[in-house]
Amino acid sequence: MDIQTVKDYLFRTIGIEITGEMTELSGLPFFIRKQFDFFKTFVLDRELCFLLSKKSEFSQHSFQELISCSAFFYEQTDIVPVFVFQSMTKQQRLELIKQKIAFIVPDRQMYMPFLALDFTDRIPQTTPARSSALRPAAQAIIIQQLLSGQLEGLTVNQAAKIMGYTAMGTLRAADQLNDLGICEVHYNGFSKTLHFPENRKSLWEKALPFLRNPVKKVLSVEDDFYLKDYPVAGEYALSLHSDLAVTRKTYAIHQSTLTRLLDEKKICIAYSKETGCADIQVFSYTLPIWEREVDLLSLELSFKNNDDARIKIALLNLEEQRKW
Repeated sequence: MDIQTVKDYLFRTIGIEITGEMTELSGLPFFIRKQFDFFKTFVLDRELCFLLSKKSEFSQHSFQELISCSAFFYEQTDIVPVFVFQSMTKQQRLELIKQKIAFIVPDRQMYMPFLALDFTDRIPQTTPARSSALRPAAQAIIIQQLLSGQLEGLTVNQAAKIMGYTAMGTLRAADQLNDLGICEVHYNGFSKTLHFPENRKSLWEKALPFLRNPVKKVLSVEDDFYLKDYPVAGEYALSLHSDLAVTRKTYAIHQSTLTRLLDEKKICIAYSKETGCADIQVFSYTLPIWEREVDLLSLELSFKNNDDARIKIALLNLEEQRKW
């Protein structure tokens, strides 16, 4: 949550222009610091602290922790806490009001009883419709930006050339990312430019709830002679970065490539899975940055919802080695 969004909302609705600064507020319990960022200010001569939620959804907070957090501020400091959330349901909103916990949902509602402010837009439900997972092209754009940083400030057409997509497909992907708040699309005359958060870790965390497993299906092949120039993936690729012991190769290709190789009779699908000499993972996207193996972020996503203990340990080791 951006504090500027809160400032703009308060100025538009009640004409108050707030000033202040983000602060660390040392001495707060860890359970509070891990869930919120803090902005201290004065509103109508009252010292407030806006607690900006780090969570993407209200449901990721517990009511008991919110109650405890509010109580701590009132009992241990002279600062009035005001929680700031991106969205919430009507029931969640009523529960906070019942507990007399001050909160703001920018562009939707503010409830600050200590200032006698209860302002609600005429919108019965402030939780946005559940967003679908990212389009493959949108996910590919995010991963490419995380790995190379080369898409920042480019027009949609320029990004399309790098990614190997059509301009329309890239535009749809960019619009979805903009709608989800993952990146911003700025208009510049007749062109649109892409702008991402500077902090790569922040970009990854914003996108993560919407990222899907990029592997559409897994096939086995009788011969991998014509596959050796394609990037390796799956457990074999993971074994190259961990203690996982795997010898059977897995290759990553796009559906269009699979169709072409089959039409040209360069590969033959094995009778059953895990027979033949190697496996193919059919990815929903490929990246220009791939060479001998898929990137580590896509590799991690390809094991989404995998419950194999060996894989989980290897992925943890991979995550520990990650440097943003």
